[in-house]
Amino acid sequence: MGYWKGNHDLKSLIANFLTPAQRDKLNNGAFRYIIAMENFKCSMKLVHCLCLSRIFTNDRDSISFKIFGHDVSFTLEDFHIMCCLRITTHNIEKSFNRESTILKRYFGKSKGVNLKDIRSFMTRNVIPKNVVNHAHVYESDDDAIKLMKILIVESILFGKNTESCVIEEYASIVEDEKLCAKYPWGNVAYEKLIYSLKHALDKQNKHHAIEYKLTGFPYPLCVWFYGHFLDIRKKYVAEDEYIDMPQVPRMLRYVCVGEPKYPELYYMFRTHERYRDFMVLDIIPIEEELNSMPLIGKLPCNQIRSNVVNAVPSTGKSPRTLSRSKELNRTPVIGKSPPTKSRSKKANQLMTLRLMTEVQRHAEKERSTIVNEVFDKFKKEE
Repeated sequence: MGYWKGNHDLKSLIANFLTPAQRDKLNNGAFRYIIAMENFKCSMKLVHCLCLSRIFTNDRDSISFKIFGHDVSFTLEDFHIMCCLRITTHNIEKSFNRESTILKRYFGKSKGVNLKDIRSFMTRNVIPKNVVNHAHVYESDDDAIKLMKILIVESILFGKNTESCVIEEYASIVEDEKLCAKYPWGNVAYEKLIYSLKHALDKQNKHHAIEYKLTGFPYPLCVWFYGHFLDIRKKYVAEDEYIDMPQVPRMLRYVCVGEPKYPELYYMFRTHERYRDFMVLDIIPIEEELNSMPLIGKLPCNQIRSNVVNAVPSTGKSPRTLSRSKELNRTPVIGKSPPTKSRSKKANQLMTLRLMTEVQRHAEKERSTIVNEVFDKFKKEE
C-alpha cells in the first residue's frame, strides 16, 4: 500500500528556497496548518485496516466503517474539524480552463509539468548560505510562494507522486491569491481521499494485490480514528500543548509516540468482539470549530456529528475536561407519535436494504481475494 508522503522534505525545501519574509507569508496563508504539521504521523497500516473495515453504502458524500462492532462514518465535516481546510456545502464550480502563467514562465509550458520538475527547479535554485544580495531566479516574492503552494496542493492535499503532472486549472487557482484563499480545498482533498479509499480494493486491482496506491490527504482520517477510540489514542498518541486550544485544528493537538504494528492492528480489527467495551467518542464540533466553517452554515453541534450509537461526545478536548452538552442531556419530549410511513415507502426501504446487503456480500467476496496477500506483505516488512 502506498501514499506519497509529499511533506517528507517540504520543510527543507521551504527553508532553502524561500526567504524569511516569503516563509512568513506562506505560513500565514491558506495552507498554514498543513505547513505546521510536525508531530503527527499518518499510519498507512491503520488506513489499510480501515479500508478492510469499510461498510458499503450508497452515500457518495461520506465513507463508513465497522470498527470494533461500531458503525462510524467519516464525513466532510469530520475532515474539516481535523485539518481546518476550507469547505462548502454547495456544489463546487468546475475549475475554470485558464492557462497557468507561472508554469509557462518558469517551465516553458503550462501543460505537462510534473511535480519532479518543480522540485528539481527548487533544488537547483536554493538560496546559498551567508550570501548577501543573492540574485533570485524568480521574478517576484509572490512567484516563489505560488510555486510552493502548487507543490503543497498537488503532493500533499492530492497525494500525488513526483511523476504526476500538475493540473493546470488548480495551478491557476493558486495564482489568484484571493481565489486561492476562498477556494474550498477541503472539499477537493476529501473527495479525492474517499474516492481512493472506496476503490483501493476494487476488483480490477486484484491482480496487483500486494500493493495499491491512495490519493488524497489521509492524515485527518487517522486523527479522526484516534478521536473516536480513546483507548487506542492513549496508547499511541500524546496530548500536545495545544490540546485545549480550540482555535488550533485537532490534527495539530496530538503528538505520535508510536505507530501501531501491523500484527497488533490486524488482531484488534479481526477479533473486534474483545474490543466492544472500548470507549467510543462522538466527534462533535465546538463553537470555535463551527465558526471556522463559514460556508457550511451555523448548525447546532448536535446536527453535525458522526452516527455512533451510545457514543460519548468528543469536542477535541482532553478527557479530563470532557462534559456532555446540554443538548445531548435533554430529556425526550413524550407526546405526539412520529408520523407513520406509508406501506409503499416501507416496501421501498426494505427493497433498498436487500439490494445494499446483496451488493455488500458480493463486494466483500471480491475483496477477500486480495486481503491475505496484503496481510502477508505487511508481516514480511515487519
